[in-house]
Amino acid sequence: MTQIKLKAGFKCQLLMHLLMFFMLSVSSISIAYAQKNIPIKTFPETVYFFAKNPNNSEIYASTDNGILIIDATTLKLISKISLAGSPRGLDVSADGSKLYVATSALRQLAVIDIASRKILPPIYLTWMPYDVRVGNHDRAYATPGDYGYNDAFHGIMMINTITGKFIKEFSFPRLPLYYGSTLLQISPDKNSLYFAATYPTLIKINVATDTPAIVIYWSFRGLQSEDLFMTPSGDYIYYATGDNINRSDSLDRLRTADLTAQGTLSVGQYPHAVATSPDGNTAYVVQKSSGAIQIWNTNIQQKQCELNTQEDANKLFTDSKGLYLFAAFQNELRIYNSSCETKR
Repeated sequence: MTQIKLKAGFKCQLLMHLLMFFMLSVSSISIAYAQKNIPIKTFPETVYFFAKNPNNSEIYASTDNGILIIDATTLKLISKISLAGSPRGLDVSADGSKLYVATSALRQLAVIDIASRKILPPIYLTWMPYDVRVGNHDRAYATPGDYGYNDAFHGIMMINTITGKFIKEFSFPRLPLYYGSTLLQISPDKNSLYFAATYPTLIKINVATDTPAIVIYWSFRGLQSEDLFMTPSGDYIYYATGDNINRSDSLDRLRTADLTAQGTLSVGQYPHAVATSPDGNTAYVVQKSSGAIQIWNTNIQQKQCELNTQEDANKLFTDSKGLYLFAAFQNELRIYNSSCETKR
């Protein structure tokens, strides 16, 4: 009889231990999930565009009234440069010495000396700029995007960054370009410019000389351009488009050589923002009105996890080492671990 009671007691204790182990496991998973969704760092700023310095760990972010300079290693705010004129798109010169910023309201390109943090004389433009990229031969390219319909049929502005003079404009007939939806990317060798127009059209332009030439001109589904992101290698480009009627429910990885799809991410309706890891193997995508950031393995086109952000990020960016994901929300910049795995 005693032996039977001992066996029953042992079973009871075993069940209790198993139950406690299960509860601890569930608790650990819940904590890890919560930690994954909590940003490492936040800044109370509305950020519009990002750029990184090729020579160090600095990341630059445009806000309503200036530029944030963040150390991507320590995640500390190094400096904030006050800048008028609604700063938007920005890019760093190839040697990492200057930062060019599209100051839309002033119809200028602001020029900042990165070493001294001093604002240099601006470059005056013909039209209101929205995005900018720096190319070869001391050239910069800025997208137009005025508010009025009559001012919308302008082209990309080419500027000499040494003299500060406007060189020429190359336009696209019957292709209106509105403020807030004209985007640029440039290849690592600076010879190919990729331009996303307001109405979903992606154009590849040869800018190796002072006579730009259209290489590819493709129209896409949707009502407007949402985001354009090139992998650091320059091999692929992601073009997010969408609208409330003819919604695109996927995001193609386009080969930059010919803009043909080399894989599709089924992210859901209305892809809104996109970025990739430095090696291009991971993509971060925001689906409109989802309140989440999807993390995808681009090699197998499979979603790995989601960050529950409660609201939509409008712009995404990663540091050069791929450790952190920078996400721009309304009134807040958040920095997350870039991996689905939570560091403990």
